[in-house]
Amino acid sequence: MQTKKLKAFTLMELSISMLIAAICIGMAFYMFQFFQRLYLSQQREKQEQFSFSLFQHLLKKDMDQAQAVFYAENELQLLDSAGTVRYIFSENYIARDHYQQQTDTFNFKISAIDGLYRNASRPSPTCIDEFQVTVIYDKEEHSFILDKKYAAQQLMQIANNKQE
Repeated sequence: MQTKKLKAFTLMELSISMLIAAICIGMAFYMFQFFQRLYLSQQREKQEQFSFSLFQHLLKKDMDQAQAVFYAENELQLLDSAGTVRYIFSENYIARDHYQQQTDTFNFKISAIDGLYRNASRPSPTCIDEFQVTVIYDKEEHSFILDKKYAAQQLMQIANNKQE
């Protein structure tokens, strides 16, 4: 009786192909993890850049639109025709309260903060016309110096509101 030989892979050939497949899958998994970490770190950096730019833009815009600016005890209040915008400065973050409707939080460390009134007669004890804040972003200090130009009518209105 003649036996018919079947064409098939040997056990050794199957073992070697499984070993090669396991090495390829391991390399692919390692590359996936590497690119995933790279993507997440870039996303985090872009989010921090956006947050820094947004803080810079909003602070400048709020200061320009304000009719009166007050600073006391790490709180900046900017009064305009629509209401009050408050910035609360903590050691590790800055919170922005926009007309008591929405709050933005910026996670920056504050290294210096000061509100000044440069003229001799101050219309209110907390009224300022220059605001300085230094934040630490990307391991560097960035200073913002914002000025508020008051009209005489605005100063008289602030002084009158103080007396009432």
